[in-house]
Amino acid sequence: MSSPPLNGVVLFVQQDTEHQEKEATKEAKKKSKMDTVLVREHVMNHVFLMMCFIILLMCILFSIHDHQPTTPKCPPKPIMLHTCPYWPLHTGFTRG
Repeated sequence: MSSPPLNGVVLFVQQDTEHQEKEATKEAKKKSKMDTVLVREHVMNHVFLMMCFIILLMCILFSIHDHQPTTPKCPPKPIMLHTCPYWPLHTGFTRG
């Protein structure tokens, strides 16, 4: 007569164990998904910061490259044709 209550207890323990295993699996999946989301956010933040750094670096390099001297260059002196010894040769005209 002690066998039916014992079978009921064994069945209850078995079902409770299965339920606990299912709950643990659900929690592990939730934790895994949350960890995945957190890792993805961390990587995206890192990528964003690196892109900002690269853009800032490029801006600095371009501003250094495009820097104009503060003193303007003197314009080139005009060539006076009558002082050029080759004037008649390269113009096709002669003096006179």
